[in-house]
Amino acid sequence: MANEENDWFTEFFNTEEAAKMKARSKRIEEDMSTIYDITLVLPREQAIQACQQYYLMISGGYNESATEYIASMLSSLISVIELALLSDGIDPEKEDPV
Repeated sequence: MANEENDWFTEFFNTEEAAKMKARSKRIEEDMSTIYDITLVLPREQAIQACQQYYLMISGGYNESATEYIASMLSSLISVIELALLSDGIDPEKEDPV
């Protein structure tokens, strides 16, 4: 682009708004090209147990141990995702809700 001071949208938006819009646009471009690939490795017995605990959890009746098991697995997965985001300089707790 030409000199940013002469961009057409600075005629319609103040400097602060224009800067926010440019930052958001850059973030959208980065988001479209950034992916996180997570591989879950489980021994067969643990995979079977995970499926069984999940089925117990969703069976309609409340099963505390199954819910805790699945919540623990999900918590571990979220921790891995959070570390990946933090390594990119993004603190998911401080981001605006989607």
